[in-house]
Amino acid sequence: MNENNINQSTTQGKEKKEKWEVVADVLDHLQSFVITERAPRARDVIKNTAQLITDRVKDFSIPNLQFSIIYQSYRDLTLNVELERGQVIPETQTLALEASALSSYQDRIETVVATGVVDSSTSNYLIVPMRLDPRVQAIDGQDIPPHRVVGAFLLESDKEYVFQEKDARLFDRFSDGCAVLIQLGDSKARTEVTNKLHSEYLGSIGQFKSELEIFKKLVDSLTNNEIRYSYAVSEINILLYHSFYQDQLYIVCEDGELKSDFRKENSYSSDSDKIKGLFGNHEAANDIIEFTSSNYPSNIIVPILVHNDNKIGYLILRTQQKNAYQNEKNLLRRTAGFLAATLRSFRHDTWEQQLDRFFIQYIENNVEDEKSWTDLDNIKNEKSQADEKLYNAVVRVLEHIYGSVELAIVYLSLEDKTPTFTFRHGENWDEVNLLTELKKYINELNLEPFHSENKQYYIYSITAESGRITNFVIIKITRDSVKTTHRFIQHLLAMVGVKQSFMRKKERLISLTKFGEAITNEPNITLERAYELAYKYIKKVMSTTNIYIALLNKKNQEITFPLFKKKNEKTGKIEDVFVKPRVFDHAAGNLPRTEYILATKKPILINTKEESIEWYRDHGDSEQLGDPFASWIGVPIISEGEAIGVIAVYHPSTEYLYTPESDGVFLENIAIKFSSLLVKVDLDEKNKELEILNENWKRTNRKLEDAQLEILEKESLINSSIIAQDLTHRLNNSLGSLDINIEQAIDDINLAIKNKKIDHLYRTCNEYLADASGVVKILMNETKAVVKSEPKDINLSELIFKLIKQIKIQKRVDYCEFYLKLEEGLIVNAIYQNLVNCIYSVIENAVDAVIEKHNLLYDGLYVKIVTEKVNDYAVIEVQDNGIPIPFEIKESIFNRDITGKEYGTGYGLWRARSLAKTMKGSLVLLDTGDDDVKLFRMEFPCKKIDKNLVLVVEDEIAWRNILYRWLTEFGFEVQAFGSYETAVNFIQKMEVERKIIKLAMLDIALDRLEPFDVSGLELFNELKKYKDTKVLILTAFPKRAKHYEHDMRIIEKISEQGTLTKSRLQEELRSIGLLESIKNEN
Repeated sequence: MNENNINQSTTQGKEKKEKWEVVADVLDHLQSFVITERAPRARDVIKNTAQLITDRVKDFSIPNLQFSIIYQSYRDLTLNVELERGQVIPETQTLALEASALSSYQDRIETVVATGVVDSSTSNYLIVPMRLDPRVQAIDGQDIPPHRVVGAFLLESDKEYVFQEKDARLFDRFSDGCAVLIQLGDSKARTEVTNKLHSEYLGSIGQFKSELEIFKKLVDSLTNNEIRYSYAVSEINILLYHSFYQDQLYIVCEDGELKSDFRKENSYSSDSDKIKGLFGNHEAANDIIEFTSSNYPSNIIVPILVHNDNKIGYLILRTQQKNAYQNEKNLLRRTAGFLAATLRSFRHDTWEQQLDRFFIQYIENNVEDEKSWTDLDNIKNEKSQADEKLYNAVVRVLEHIYGSVELAIVYLSLEDKTPTFTFRHGENWDEVNLLTELKKYINELNLEPFHSENKQYYIYSITAESGRITNFVIIKITRDSVKTTHRFIQHLLAMVGVKQSFMRKKERLISLTKFGEAITNEPNITLERAYELAYKYIKKVMSTTNIYIALLNKKNQEITFPLFKKKNEKTGKIEDVFVKPRVFDHAAGNLPRTEYILATKKPILINTKEESIEWYRDHGDSEQLGDPFASWIGVPIISEGEAIGVIAVYHPSTEYLYTPESDGVFLENIAIKFSSLLVKVDLDEKNKELEILNENWKRTNRKLEDAQLEILEKESLINSSIIAQDLTHRLNNSLGSLDINIEQAIDDINLAIKNKKIDHLYRTCNEYLADASGVVKILMNETKAVVKSEPKDINLSELIFKLIKQIKIQKRVDYCEFYLKLEEGLIVNAIYQNLVNCIYSVIENAVDAVIEKHNLLYDGLYVKIVTEKVNDYAVIEVQDNGIPIPFEIKESIFNRDITGKEYGTGYGLWRARSLAKTMKGSLVLLDTGDDDVKLFRMEFPCKKIDKNLVLVVEDEIAWRNILYRWLTEFGFEVQAFGSYETAVNFIQKMEVERKIIKLAMLDIALDRLEPFDVSGLELFNELKKYKDTKVLILTAFPKRAKHYEHDMRIIEKISEQGTLTKSRLQEELRSIGLLESIKNEN
């Protein structure tokens, strides 16, 4: 290498080193400026760059170098000249590239800015891009991301070939360094503005009067024209999620226009075209999304996050300019964070304000409507109206804060916890499934809010003082709201619970006042009336499915239960229950609850079945009825320092129903007022007793005297009535046949006169006179048998039927049901009148008890009579549910002059028992276990005769009835038919059931229209298979049997006695002894 080349190379290296030193020096000065300035704007950095280059341009050792800087506007992307061929453009001016002396380079400069590639296509100028990322090298032909280019350097010279490749690399690095420092300045400026925004938001917390003011503050900050990166108002969109509904968004700001009442407008689903247009069909996420669209080249979605993960809305910016938001992510993210924090703080303040306002308006001050709660009968409706206003107020509070809301109330009944919708705000409630789901939680205590199974509703519980759930508040919430929202709703509903508790206390106070007024102001009040009033007013405010009042008689230490009401689980009705009095045994080790309260003078409160079982385990179960009680509360009635009674209320299944603070205090106050009434009523009753005592004794004596006479007369009437009834029945059998014979005789005599057959007329008259004489003899014998006072066999079933018929006529008890279950064939050998009087007195006693209870407006009354043979005795049980026998006289009910009826004499049952003993029988009162049901049992020696089956086939109704009554009385089971077909069906049925027909009595002619009909004989074909069946052929005209000569031979073969004349049937049967022989076979 020659000396010239060495010198040239040395010179070039020196020049290169000097040029790099100039670039480094300019960048150092520029960096110092950016660092020392608080918030340097981009144009300030560019102006300093231009000035530094102007001062050092000669140091680049490029002949006639002219340096220019072109910067691209961030807002409108226009190219503006900041340094024009060494001349710095004043800050007050803006020089567009197209209007400058550099306009001839416009296309080339735009290309470099767009591509980020150095333009060194000619030898006398050089265009290098200002890229934001210095790590990206400028290589010809390589595409550089356009959003990284913010401007360009233009270097010119009037000399050819002065710009070499090394110069292109030098100034490319120089331009990139300037771009980075501009970006650094922007970053500092953004930080400054962000801090300013933060300070402004923090300073304004507590001063915002509405959410809209917060959003307006945000819009004003983003559109501040003092900063380079301010946004046009039309670019700003703000979306806010509905706090309750998943994927439902309010549009707070649309293209810069704030909605003053956005919560009153409709919200939009995230799937709606409106929201999709703003999102550019992108899925919402927790991170910033940048995208381009056909309408807007630049779009950015910034989530508004609470606690870094819970989206409450979005800040969406969009503009027609390209790459507008590339460097704004951190600024917008932090701005959205400030907005979220401010909204959260505002909401907390709003919650506090709303809670305070709600408390003052609805809790601390009484609702005006409650001032009208004076009519206790209407208090339920008035309370319901107050409840509705209360929950409407809750809806208004929630709508004020969150917008549209759907809310429903479900109350639980005190009796069985049945959930029922009572208030609805909104439509399309899935009531069936909700009620089914709620039933799983009704036994919980202090239940936390929970999401329904279908994730459509949040369910909150409101509890009574005991922790028992009184009602559910259901709010339609489909999105997982933040915990603070739930806490606010819980605080709000806790106030509602306090208000409802206040309303319950108000009810109790009014009920207590009304009870006091009723027992004080009502004239001549009785204890029975006081029991009704106590039940009425306790029932108004407490669950009284089961309630009782017990009173202690200090003289005999007997506890009575004048009021005891219990729910019938089958009918669902509340019924009065009679509880037997019991003696208060102070020395007993384990006292039942009633006695325990009387002994200790302390109330008892049971909240759960488990507590109840434990109590019974510790104190004994003598008062436990059925299942252990889930809730039980009882208080003592105190008078002069002593417990004289107990008021108790309980529920078998619902737990945590009562509390000492509310229910206990209420019952204690009821007991105090009731105690005062007991003293007053006791004095009044004693005075009345003294006044009427003498008159009562006189009336009693007169009643006893009259009763004795009445009983004697009644016995005589009963005996006469029964005898007459029996005699009539017996005479009817005989007179029926006599009546038929007389009618037939008249027909025959008329026929004889018509045919002028005198001999035949005489014979006919003699025959029928003989028949009449036989009937008269039968009547005389029957009459003697009835009135004769000697023991005889008496069929109990027939006798009881007659007595019931007689009593129904005498007493007129159509409202009483008689149930008879009588065993057939029970025969008692006794004097007829004695047996009648004994049974009649017991049945009459039952019917009189039913009559007395019916007069007290009871229904469902009955008398039940059952007979059966036990060993060698006929047992008769008479049961009724009439007025019960007082406990104190049950042991002596059969004594003379003892009665449990208001107008009884004490004679009837005493007389019945005495008669039973004379017949070697007995009469006792049995314990049924139910005080409302009485059961008397009579026993008499008897023999049971199994009845034999007799078939009667007779087409004439009169004769058929006569035969049925007569044979039944004789002791047979009789089946009577009037046609061949029905008789055949019965015979075939007996064959299937394998029952034996002992006797068949067949009429020859079963068809009156056929004078020579013998269809009765055809039944023999059905009966001949029965070897044990005897057959009698019946006919009223034996003389006409000659018409059936052929059939008579059949008669002789199948009938042991041949034909029998109907008119003399009883006499002939007795003469042959057929019926006795059949009975004796048994």
